[in-house]
Amino acid sequence: MKIGICDDNIQWCCRVESIIAEYFRRHNISAETQCFFSGEELLALDGNPQLLFLDIDMKEKNGIETAKIANERWPHCQIVYLTNSLYFATEVYQTEHIYFVLKEQFEDKLDEVMEKAAHAFKQSEKNLVFSVIAGGEIVLSPDEIICIERTGRKSAIYCKTGTYRIWEKIKDVEQKLPTVDFVRCHNSCIIYLPAVRELLKDRFVMKNGKEILISRAYGKQAKEAFVEWAKTQIM
Repeated sequence: MKIGICDDNIQWCCRVESIIAEYFRRHNISAETQCFFSGEELLALDGNPQLLFLDIDMKEKNGIETAKIANERWPHCQIVYLTNSLYFATEVYQTEHIYFVLKEQFEDKLDEVMEKAAHAFKQSEKNLVFSVIAGGEIVLSPDEIICIERTGRKSAIYCKTGTYRIWEKIKDVEQKLPTVDFVRCHNSCIIYLPAVRELLKDRFVMKNGKEILISRAYGKQAKEAFVEWAKTQIM
């Protein structure tokens, strides 16, 4: 596994590297770590990191700005934010990430962080196959999906890379999806929880700007699922 650690505090960066190395030694896992002392240095990397531990409050390009570019450049790279404050807790939802951890809790929470990372890796590796109306098949991993919406006799899978029209009904699509990160919020719509930017009173606002209404019938379960998922993102 290739791991990047980005923090403009050299002493802290080296400490994180040491803690991570000890974790992998205990679990007998091979890993390669590399430290970066600015967002610019990280983004100049000629390679594909699988996991990034990223400080938010850095000089020049901050962690959130860095993560936005990293999301585009390395779409399957899992990002963990490390910070001294909860001040940025809401802003991180502008980016794709798996955890937001206070630095003082990092060592105690590392097992949970790595469990979440392992789950995210499995999501990115799992293949979902759909027959598209235009002909042929599309193969997607769960983390590529934003939401699935039924209109009339057709369903649309909204993804980061485009929209695909399929004949399958919502209930049939739902059976294919992992239950952990997907939730039905309407009779005609399923959302991918990590793709949510904001929960309002009667709708979800997705990271691509799309708004998804929450029906009364599915409101309680959808909101509870989002709250439980959100709790796992901040430690």
